[in-house]
This record gives sequence, C-alpha cells and structure tokens, in this order.
Amino acid sequence: MTTATLNDQWHTTPFTLNGFSFRSRVKIGSDTWYSVVTIPAFLFEDLNRSCLNDLIEGEWTRENLERELTRINENGSEAFIELVEESEA
Repeated sequence: MTTATLNDQWHTTPFTLNGFSFRSRVKIGSDTWYSVVTIPAFLFEDLNRSCLNDLIEGEWTRENLERELTRINENGSEAFIELVEESEA
C-alpha cells in the first residue's frame, strides 16, 4: 500500500511499474486534484500505470523513460509523472 503525501503545493503519490519507481504529482487546488482526492488511492495508482503503459513508446530503459516522461509532461501545469531517482527508490 502506498501513501500520498502533501506539501504546500503538490499531492504526491508514489507507484511502481515494470521495476521502476515513479511519483505522480498533482497541483493542490487544481481541477485535477479535486478529481484525484475523490477516488481511492489504489485506483489513482492503477490509472497512472495504465497511462504510462499507453503512452510510453519504445523500450523500458531509464534513458528512454526519462525522454518519454519529458515528452508526456511537456506543457503540463497541474499534473506530472516523474521517474524516481535510483537513490530515492
């Protein structure tokens, strides 16, 4: 079971997929955040996993994931998915 954390600006939810650790960050007070806090955490984690499976193109290597997440998060303002550094995992 993972636990979401809050700081003054972001609701952060850690999750894993295909041996990699990620964190989803959603801006507190945004329309997206209001949707996230109304569903159980495990469903939000599954939603993040499903999105990555649908959106990641190419191999599941750290280098490619970093490139793909940059592409996916480009122009974002309310929600992001980040690859957790190996030292943080």
